[in-house]
Amino acid sequence: MQRYLQYDSLKAALAEKRIALFAPKDVEVSCCGGCMGGSVESAIAASRTPTYGAVFWHDQDHEGALEGDGFYFRYGAYEYIPLAVTTSLEVGQTLCKVLTTLGYGWKWEGDPGSCIYVYATPDEDLGSEPKCDECGFSESRCQCCSSCGYYTCQCEEEEDDDGS
Repeated sequence: MQRYLQYDSLKAALAEKRIALFAPKDVEVSCCGGCMGGSVESAIAASRTPTYGAVFWHDQDHEGALEGDGFYFRYGAYEYIPLAVTTSLEVGQTLCKVLTTLGYGWKWEGDPGSCIYVYATPDEDLGSEPKCDECGFSESRCQCCSSCGYYTCQCEEEEDDDGS
């Protein structure tokens, strides 16, 4: 049975380990893994907070979680501590320990190049905001992601279908 992801509790528990947690709502561009990863890296550098790594999910992951598919967490070593040596594997292992401590089920093969699946659904809307007035999707979709093409604004597609 899945439980609700308690974002604030997970964020606080990871912060104790100097690992930052980011939901799509926390950054400017969160459409796909590449864009979200870049946004996370920029946010960590801008915060100037001593951080060994980061955990995040993007809008596509969030939509799947809202549908009951659980979360796919991405993670990595984003070292903002001089001379600190942390690997993505260590960040993944720490995330799994924190998830277990907080009572979440998870699945991971231990490969630092793979996502960690978390058996949870959002306890609140953690997706990106604000929404486009015309199509209802997030504004980042209306800017269209050049990496994945996922966020083509739906209102533009409707105009093309009508021939206008």
